[in-house]
Amino acid sequence: PLLPTLAVVYLGTCVTLGAYLLFNFGVSKIPANQATAYINLIPVFTVILGFLILGESFTATQYVASGLVLLGVFISQNRPKPL
Repeated sequence: PLLPTLAVVYLGTCVTLGAYLLFNFGVSKIPANQATAYINLIPVFTVILGFLILGESFTATQYVASGLVLLGVFISQNRPKPL
């Protein structure tokens, strides 16, 4: 029971706290509406890290979904500059 408890404490403190600190750092560097769009990349990085670290395989659906997310973030971040 000690190892699962330590895992939950680690996830609750280190990972969550680290994520919020990095997000707040990002918001201090770029506007919040731009920083928020990058949150959509979390599932894409999750799939990629699952492939790299755990040896999982990509499915066709994951390729398409990851491509759509990347395209959506790209489109949302590349607005025409005002004249």
